[in-house]
Amino acid sequence: MKIKYKVSKGKETIEREYNYIQVRYVVAVLITLFEIVAIIGIVVACCYYIPYFYIAAWMTEIFCIIKIIASDDNPDYKVPWLLFVLILPIAGFMIYFLFYSRKLEKKFIRRLEELKRYRYDQP
Repeated sequence: MKIKYKVSKGKETIEREYNYIQVRYVVAVLITLFEIVAIIGIVVACCYYIPYFYIAAWMTEIFCIIKIIASDDNPDYKVPWLLFVLILPIAGFMIYFLFYSRKLEKKFIRRLEELKRYRYDQP
């Protein structure tokens, strides 16, 4: 958001504007980061205290690695994801599931097309 303000220097008035990030955006980003860290912490704690959970986490990581390798993406995108998942085992596959694939399934595309037919045109 841009805010304009005036500065007086003697008889001269200068109008300036500056951009600032609203507090709600900063709070939203901080809350999101806190949630991600909390979820990763809970999963790490579960892996430490629940033995079978650790095995499930490793199997999920192996599944992610196989899925990354088998995907049709450019190798320039595959290699960083593989390194990220391998270097940070638990956090890696969680972030992979959050951010890797953003392709819509056909049923969601059909729903969007159906919603477009029922939208209201604004004058």
